Amino acid sequence: MVGNTNSSKDTYPIGSVYITSTNTNPSSMIGGTWTLIDKEYAEYNITSVAGSTSTFTIDSTNVDSLTRFLLIRTGKHIYIGMRVKTKVAIGDSQVDFGNFNLTSLGVGSIYAHFPVAQSDGGNAVCMIQFDTNGKLACIDVVSKTSGGTVASGSEINIEFYFEMRMSQMLDSVCDKFYWKRTA
Repeated sequence: MVGNTNSSKDTYPIGSVYITSTNTNPSSMIGGTWTLIDKEYAEYNITSVAGSTSTFTIDSTNVDSLTRFLLIRTGKHIYIGMRVKTKVAIGDSQVDFGNFNLTSLGVGSIYAHFPVAQSDGGNAVCMIQFDTNGKLACIDVVSKTSGGTVASGSEINIEFYFEMRMSQMLDSVCDKFYWKRTA
């Protein structure tokens, strides 16, 4: 035989997985038919104690200050921890805390999440809604001492994480793209 008998089908048989650092289909480099099957974030951390950040903007009507902000993004998970001080008493009705910039989180969309926060000297817990548009709001309060309200001026600690699907992650913040050869 004359010439090279190896083809990309021999080197990367159907079912092979190829990892790239950009969302570029490997078919242009090595041939074959490839399907994107997964992608991952680069590890990323933000810590801030400023009032508002490029990631989260406080609702100044209801929130006096944002005294702690932590964001950890790794793999397919985002963990957010923050402490807000309220200007208003919070009961069972919705009180908006602010809005997340979903692009800065690295996501195109999310499903609603309902983390629980602690406040009022540890005597109250709040159901928090992180909605599909990035709004963070208190939607319900259960309290042992203040009759179902969180007192005005209380600090609320909010900590939650959510898992992302591949289609929700923005390519600009991903560092691994997994391709599977299908033909």
